[in-house]
Amino acid sequence: MTTTLPQRIRSIDELITWLPYQLGHQPTQSLVLVALTRGRLLGVCRIPLTNELAGEELGVDEVLDVVSGALKTLAREGSDQVHAVAYEEFPGQSGLAVGALEAAAQFMDVELAGLAVVHAGCRRLPWSSDPADRRGSPVQPVETCPAALHLLVDGQAPMPDRAALRTLVHEDSTLSEPVRPALARLVTRRSRRPARAGRLWQRLLADGGSPAQVAALSGDDRAKLLASLADVHWRDAIIAWVAPGSLPLAALPATARAGLRTWLPDPVSDETAALGKLMTLARSAPSDQPVCAHVCAVVGCIAWHLGNGATGRDAHERALIIDPAHRLARLGLRAIDLGMRPGDRPHPGSAADVRPRPAV
Repeated sequence: MTTTLPQRIRSIDELITWLPYQLGHQPTQSLVLVALTRGRLLGVCRIPLTNELAGEELGVDEVLDVVSGALKTLAREGSDQVHAVAYEEFPGQSGLAVGALEAAAQFMDVELAGLAVVHAGCRRLPWSSDPADRRGSPVQPVETCPAALHLLVDGQAPMPDRAALRTLVHEDSTLSEPVRPALARLVTRRSRRPARAGRLWQRLLADGGSPAQVAALSGDDRAKLLASLADVHWRDAIIAWVAPGSLPLAALPATARAGLRTWLPDPVSDETAALGKLMTLARSAPSDQPVCAHVCAVVGCIAWHLGNGATGRDAHERALIIDPAHRLARLGLRAIDLGMRPGDRPHPGSAADVRPRPAV
């Protein structure tokens, strides 16, 4: 069997060291699939081995459904080879998921290039013919892995775990407390059409700057930004501007397009930086105000468009906690659950979570 690795990754050990930087967090109790198509990275898919929100083991049917569903999505998008890395809290924890993966791969004619198991800081290769690989060795440090070191230098240090990644879009009381009274006043006296706060959006999304500058805005200003997204046409215009191609500008009402021409006339120069600012705005959003579901859905749509399915999921789920009927968040979460891609096309190098799919 010929084993192909993503570009710039020279060994299974480098792949294991690189994965947390691609996922954005240190994976635990997970089966991670690295999908290739003709030797090029198609995407990374993480399958939790537990129900992370409830802290319970998944049932047999749930494991079979989520593993086969994930592989079916990867195969549909053109994956012809998959590397699997299982992260176990105790020996044998991934056995059921790996067995389901083997059966699904055989049925779908997808080559399983190899399996690595990571436990307690060591990795072993149970399918290897080398006894030393089967016994295991320490995980390669990032300092000796060029592919991971490159991401670290770019500032992409992984969060310690999946729960920590979730905090990037959840309410931070130190940020939201100054916003809460101002937003309550705005919502109480709001006219039928909320103000679009164009000058503030221009300031927020200007080139340069950092998420810290968003936090430095006054509570009143952040409240105006949040309230403005209740205008769904303006909300959609912000998504279309930050993530070109996510929504067709021509489909927006003329007034929304005019607002973009006035306040955001130039194309976005750094989509990732703009997303970081919006995530800080989402952390400023008080969860007891239904209007704050809008900023979470905006973050969810943009993160998904940029290939960050984990943050997209977190943002949409928070939006639905705030407002269970939020239509955009429901649609966005459904797209992630179904493994859909922006524009119905593969997004090279994307990273996503897969969970048992609930009814929507």
